[in-house]
Amino acid sequence: MTMTSLSRVHAAYRSPAALCALRTDTPLLLGLSGGADSRLLLHLLAKECKESGAPLHLAHVHHGIRGAEADRDEQFCRALADEYGLPIFVLHADVPSLARERGESIETVARAVRYGFFADVMAKNHISLLVTAHHADDNLETVLLHLARGCGLAGLGGISPARAFERLEGAMIVRPLLACSKADILKACDELGLAYVTDSTNADTAYARNLVRAQVLPALSKIADHPEQQVLRTCQTMREDEAFLCELAKEFLSRELRDGAIRRSALSNTHVAVAKRALRLWVHSLCGHLPEACHIDALMALCQTDATAKQVHLPSSIIATAERDVLRLVKGEDGRSAPPCASFDFPFSLTSVDDTSHGFGVRVSFSSPDEHQIITKNDKNVYKPFIRDTLMFDTIVECSAWLEGRALHWRSRDAGDTLLLRGINRKLRKLQNELGIPAALRDRLPLLCDGDTVIWAPFCGARDGAFAPVTSSTRHALCLTIEILPQATDHTKEDFDNDQSHS
Repeated sequence: MTMTSLSRVHAAYRSPAALCALRTDTPLLLGLSGGADSRLLLHLLAKECKESGAPLHLAHVHHGIRGAEADRDEQFCRALADEYGLPIFVLHADVPSLARERGESIETVARAVRYGFFADVMAKNHISLLVTAHHADDNLETVLLHLARGCGLAGLGGISPARAFERLEGAMIVRPLLACSKADILKACDELGLAYVTDSTNADTAYARNLVRAQVLPALSKIADHPEQQVLRTCQTMREDEAFLCELAKEFLSRELRDGAIRRSALSNTHVAVAKRALRLWVHSLCGHLPEACHIDALMALCQTDATAKQVHLPSSIIATAERDVLRLVKGEDGRSAPPCASFDFPFSLTSVDDTSHGFGVRVSFSSPDEHQIITKNDKNVYKPFIRDTLMFDTIVECSAWLEGRALHWRSRDAGDTLLLRGINRKLRKLQNELGIPAALRDRLPLLCDGDTVIWAPFCGARDGAFAPVTSSTRHALCLTIEILPQATDHTKEDFDNDQSHS
């Protein structure tokens, strides 16, 4: 007998309390957007909670991003709360303004605001379970994005059905619909006659997740039946393997970590998978943040060196020192970083500008595409004492026409800057880490922006879609040169040497 979408949803659905082995009457908070996923989950939870006696609360966030459409979503969610007789908590936030104030991306700030609000509601109302409507397609998209950006077992583990809610001690986040496909959720809503709202931004393929959803998932479905279900099984295996290796790493730390130090020989002689996880857990215990792969690689290299004394500087002012057979991590001043560079912002112009206060110069000229190949062939070395990074915008067909009507300006980087490259919004900080750009240079290098959007960053490249496609008729293009001025050279050269020794 063929199962309907609704019957498949019922078969895949997992009770929130059962997912984390809690009492069936444990209070719940559902993050309700009004979309099909959370609408169906509300229907299922309301029925379950009526039978178990578990208090169910709703929470909705108006992010201040989509104007009248967001107002509509809020009213829809309030109406649902009235229909089911459930309490609803609503937060109004101006996420775009907060993003500008914090220097972070809108996506990052929206998530922080949302989960911060959920944690506040749960703490005030003694709720220990947060329920979200993530599904199997969400998980598949997440794994593909992690894989494209580079990840380990933790990233390949995708979205966990249940995990600790780090913002609230003792609380958990559960995903009862994680084994359900998006297609079944939509059809189940139709079968039940459940109305829902649609977020128009979900169709904007400028966002990496939307691009994966619109183009990659349909292609995968042509070569594999229900790839979202196949990947779910793989994710479960990856999470199990990751949990086992982390347990070995914890055992290693409990055995070897003494007075803030570990024997380098002990790290070198254990399996690299355990050693790296032990270092990651060690750094996390000191600063509360997980280090990036480049930091762990630097620590591993430090463990293997024969030099009598070496240092690696990590984020959050953590200094790793290696002396004889001892590796030590301490919180302290980051001696490698240059003094903070004051922010700057000035208009783009077809002239040369020297900013001696920040130690860089900008040269702007027109060149032909043929000249571009000669100019840039050997000019992208971040370790040159005098850096000349020349980028030919050889995709601009008519430079003068392209320049008209744009709010082009040069500015220093902000903490949340991103660059859209090959369909993925990459954090500029991570890109600069991967490219080995010295820490002392990152605040000094000017970014070319069109309004609030970064369209080119030295060494990193140009934003997707920022420029028109190159054609055979291209005659002239815009050539940019970023030069580190001589007065900054001595300090910069020292930082280059330090960064090379730490890599």
